[in-house]
Amino acid sequence: MRKPQSSSSLSYSTKVVSNGHALDEIFYCVRALSAGHPFEAARDRLYARLAAMKRKVDKYEPLLDTECGEVHEDAELAASADRPYEVWLDMEGPNIEAADDGAHVFRSFLEQQPSKLHRRAISYVISTVGLLITKIGMESFPSVSERAIGQLAALVEQDASPVTAGQLIQIASLFIYAVHCNGIVGEADVCSVQQQQAVRALVSVFGAYLRPIVIRLDEVRSWIQGTSPVPRVVSFDKYDALIAVRLGLSVEWINDVRIVNEVTANTAAQ
Repeated sequence: MRKPQSSSSLSYSTKVVSNGHALDEIFYCVRALSAGHPFEAARDRLYARLAAMKRKVDKYEPLLDTECGEVHEDAELAASADRPYEVWLDMEGPNIEAADDGAHVFRSFLEQQPSKLHRRAISYVISTVGLLITKIGMESFPSVSERAIGQLAALVEQDASPVTAGQLIQIASLFIYAVHCNGIVGEADVCSVQQQQAVRALVSVFGAYLRPIVIRLDEVRSWIQGTSPVPRVVSFDKYDALIAVRLGLSVEWINDVRIVNEVTANTAAQ
């Protein structure tokens, strides 16, 4: 007699078939593995998709190396053409030049076509999660994770961004799962080095989500209170989701991976 499938496995199978996008598929794999009765068959599919995305990002990296290098050179030429400048050396202070380089690169992300930025940002985000979960190829983690967060922050901030509220919640859920995966079994009070990296990445994602709210705090407050109309170029459900992510996925939730399923249920109810 054929054994009936559990509700979690049915949910996984049905939704992955109907959602062909990589982010959807990886999210539903994680959801299946986070269920009360994990659907273990999803693990092989998850690792296969993460490996495929890593190969894709490995091809992106030389392109971004070139683009970021051109941005840096253009910024240097513009600075030298505008005015002479002095160089001050302080061995104990912050690396101002590196901070300026990061700002120039971030502005270049903001100026990219929304569809192109969306495609690259999702690829880099998934690859970063994959590195944290599989721990394979961690030598590329600093570069990949930095570019993932930078592109994600630019994607959220763009007025015509194609990213949806559901995708933002999926991304947050994947990073929470990565934190859970890197915990030490039986040592709830001990945080491994890998888990520290995952926590920092999760906090950076929350920072990227909150950045547009902080920049437009007065406007967002007036939209929520209804004292001013929401502009057509701003997706209100996106900003509503950002606030929900900040309030609902607070740090104390990290210890309970069931938040993946609860967040999905709440999103569907809305």
